[in-house]
Amino acid sequence: MRKILFALVLVTLIGSCKSDDDFIFEIPYGPLDFTVPAGLSVLNFHQFTISFDATSILDLASQGASYNEILPNTAFIESLTNNDPLGFAQDISIRICSEDFDNPNCGTEIFWKNPTEFDESTPAGLWPNENDISSYLESEDVVLKVKFSQLRSTTTQELNLFLRLNFVAR
Repeated sequence: MRKILFALVLVTLIGSCKSDDDFIFEIPYGPLDFTVPAGLSVLNFHQFTISFDATSILDLASQGASYNEILPNTAFIESLTNNDPLGFAQDISIRICSEDFDNPNCGTEIFWKNPTEFDESTPAGLWPNENDISSYLESEDVVLKVKFSQLRSTTTQELNLFLRLNFVAR
């Protein structure tokens, strides 16, 4: 009898736990184009600024149920050839900024990957941070910054890349 009671209590406790993966709806965004020139110096980091239409995400979010936060979910850097090398950079990060655009560390990091594989090619998946971006979406001027740092080698050719993002509302 005790074993059955214990099993029922255990099942109830496990069943009542809320998963962090629960979300109300997904918000896809992109593709966003950017170009990485050939011959990047290995001595510096290289950052590419991409315009970000925050109002379109807010419009999508307002059509769904109410939410408390909007979080990064997935990000992929892809290319037209789908095989361009990204292993030249050990560290890739994406930041969202609403002010101080000249500062390389402005805003909040929303996606990252460190280290990349030596033979990393597109499409490359980045890992999300659990940062709520709702306050950034309410700003009028918002940009994304794609940063390549800790370069292993120079780029041998121009890379025409695009970025696909996915956010979730909770």
